[in-house]
Amino acid sequence: MAEVLYKVEISPGQDSNSEYNKEVKDNHAYQEEFLYDWTLICMRIENGIKLTEQVKTALQERVTLEEMYSVGLEKISSNFFPPATESSSMASAVKALRSETLRRAQQCRELSETLRLDILNNTLNQMLDNHRLVYSSLHETGCKLSGELQNKYLQFIKFRNEYALAYNYIGKLTNKYQNEKDKHEKSDIIMIANEIIKRSCYTSYIEEKYIESIDNLNKFREFYEAETKKVLNILESMDSKRLLCLRDVFMKTIIYDMSYIRNLQYDSDNVIKALEAIDISSDMQEYVGRFGKSSKTSCKSNEAYTHSNITTRKSWAEIVSELDSFNSSDNKIDDELDYSLNNKDSIKGSFDLHTLVSSFVGQDAAIKAQKVAKLIFSQMNILGDNPNLLEDNCRNIYNSNLELSHVNSTEGPNTSLESLSTNFSTCTIQTESKKLDLQGNSANSEYPTIYKTFINKVLNSVLIVEISENISDNLIDEIKKLEQLDYGFRVTHNRCWFSNFLLKAVQEHDCKVIINTDDQTKTYITKFIDIIMMLLTCCQDSKDIWTFRIIVNISSKIIIDRKELTHIIYHHEIWDTVKFWEDSLILCIAEDFQFNCIKTKKLTDNLDDDLYNQEIEQFKQNNYCWLELNNFAMTMKSFGIPDISIITLFTKICGYYNLEKPYCDKLLEKLKCKE
Repeated sequence: MAEVLYKVEISPGQDSNSEYNKEVKDNHAYQEEFLYDWTLICMRIENGIKLTEQVKTALQERVTLEEMYSVGLEKISSNFFPPATESSSMASAVKALRSETLRRAQQCRELSETLRLDILNNTLNQMLDNHRLVYSSLHETGCKLSGELQNKYLQFIKFRNEYALAYNYIGKLTNKYQNEKDKHEKSDIIMIANEIIKRSCYTSYIEEKYIESIDNLNKFREFYEAETKKVLNILESMDSKRLLCLRDVFMKTIIYDMSYIRNLQYDSDNVIKALEAIDISSDMQEYVGRFGKSSKTSCKSNEAYTHSNITTRKSWAEIVSELDSFNSSDNKIDDELDYSLNNKDSIKGSFDLHTLVSSFVGQDAAIKAQKVAKLIFSQMNILGDNPNLLEDNCRNIYNSNLELSHVNSTEGPNTSLESLSTNFSTCTIQTESKKLDLQGNSANSEYPTIYKTFINKVLNSVLIVEISENISDNLIDEIKKLEQLDYGFRVTHNRCWFSNFLLKAVQEHDCKVIINTDDQTKTYITKFIDIIMMLLTCCQDSKDIWTFRIIVNISSKIIIDRKELTHIIYHHEIWDTVKFWEDSLILCIAEDFQFNCIKTKKLTDNLDDDLYNQEIEQFKQNNYCWLELNNFAMTMKSFGIPDISIITLFTKICGYYNLEKPYCDKLLEKLKCKE
C-alpha cells in the first residue's frame, strides 16, 4: 500500500492566475457527507459545467446580436444628413440624433467587445478549460480507487466464503468419522481420516488468505477514505469557484448593461435638449434671410422674369448699352471675356456666381453649382500663378482651424470643401509669415540635426551593415540626446520637419526601405520605432492631420525584418480615431479637385505640353498623398478598420459634399473587389 494511486497537481497556469483563485472558507461538508458515494458530487460538477457552457453560449449569442445591432445602427446613421437648405436648429437636432445613433452603435460594439474579452475569454473560457482538465484527472483517479476497493472487497468475500465452506466440510467429515468408525472397515476409516487431514491443511491456508484479505481490505479502505477526501476537497473547491465565477459573470453582465443604459440616457438627454431648442418660427425666418428676396444671394436675373408685371422686348442696341453699363461698374468684365482661372482679379470680383448660375438653372441646382465653382475659384485665389497647393500652407491653415474642428468632431464633417477652400484663401498671408518664423526657429535648434543624422543611419541599409560590424559611438551619443528632445514633437514645426524629412528619406530609397536587424542594430531600430510611436502620440494630442497623413503614407514602405511598419505600429490608438481618417479623406478629395483644376487650366489657357507637365510634376511633389486617394479605403482596412465603417465614412463624406455616387463607388472599387 506504499504506492500512491492518486496525485493531482494544479499548475500555476491553470488556476492560480484566475481571479477566482481566492481562498474560500472550506467547511469540508462534501467529504463528510458524500464519502459513501463520491459520484453524487461528480454529477453536480458535470451538471455545473453544462450550465456554465449554456451561459457561455448565451453570452456568445448576445455578443453576436450586439455586433449585428451596431452594424445596423451605423447603416441607419449613414442614411440621413441635414441638407444645405435646412435651418440651423433643425440641422443641429438631426446631427445630434445621428451622433446619438453612431454613439449607440459604438457603445454596442464596446459592450460586445467587453463581454467577449472580459467575461468570455478571461473568465468563462479559462474556468471551463481548467475545470475540465482537473475534473477529468479527478474522475479517472476516483474510478481507479473505487475499482481497486471493489477488487479488494470481492477478494475478501471469496476467501471468506471459501474459509467458511472449508471448515463446514471438515466438520461434516469429523462427524462422519466419529459416527461410522465402528461400522465400516478399517480401510474406509483410514480414507476418511486422510481426507480430514488434507482438508485441514487446505482450511489453514484458506484461513490465512481470509485473514490477509481482511487486513488488505481494512488498510485499503483507510487509504481509499484519505484519497477520496482529497478528491472531495478539490471537487468542493471547484464547485465553490464555479459558483463564484457564475455569480461574478452575472454581476459583471448586469453592471455593463447598467453602464450602457446610463450612457444611452446621457446621449438621449442631449438629443432631447437639441429637439427642445428647435424654434420653428426662427428657422423659417432664417431660411427667408438666407435665400429670400432681400438676401445677398437673391437672384435678380430670376426676379426679372418671375416678379415683373410686363416683360418688354428690347432692341439689340439697348441690350448692348446695358452690357456696356454693366462693364463700366465695379464688377468689370474685360473685353475679351477672359474667364481664365489664372486671372484672379476677374474671378474675384467679376460677377456673382449665384446670380450667374441661377439665370440658367433652378435654385437647388444653383446652390450646388455655386459650391463647386467657389471650390475651384477659391483654390486658385490661394495659388495665383502657381496652381500647386503648398503643403506648408495647408498644414498651418489646418492647425489654425484645429480648435473648431475638434469641437465639432462628433457631429460629422464640420467643414465643407467650399469653406475649407475659403479658409485657405483668407489665411494665405498669415501662413506665409508663420512659415518664415518656423524656419527661423528650426534653424536655431539642434533638434533637426540630431534626428536627421540618426534617421539617415537607420534608413541606410549600407550603414546598417557597417554599424553591425563597428558600433558608432557618435550614434550612441545621439540616441542619448534623443531622450532629452522628446518634448520636441509637441512643437508643430518640429513634427512638420521630422515627418517631411522621413518622407524624403523613404523617397530617396526608391520608395521602399528594407531593414534587416541583428542583435547589435536592434537597439537603434527599437529606438526608431519608439520615436515613431512618440510622434504618433504627439500627433494625436495636437490633432496634427498632416503628420498623420505622412506616417500613413510611409508605413507600408518601411519594412523591418520582413514586417511592414504598418504592422509594428498597428496597436497605437490613433488609428481608432475617426476624425483623422475623415479629415484625411476630405483633403485627398480636395487635392483631387485641385488636380482637375490644373487639367481645366490646360484646356482654357491652351498651355503647351512642357509647361503643363512641369506643373503636374510640381503638383505631385507638393501633394505627396494625392495618389493615395484611390488606395485610401484599402489603407484604412490595413489598419484594422472594418469594411462597413469604411463604406459608411466614404458614403457620408461624399453625400455631405454632394459628390455623385459613381465618384464614391470609384473610391471604394478596390475594397469591394477585395471582398
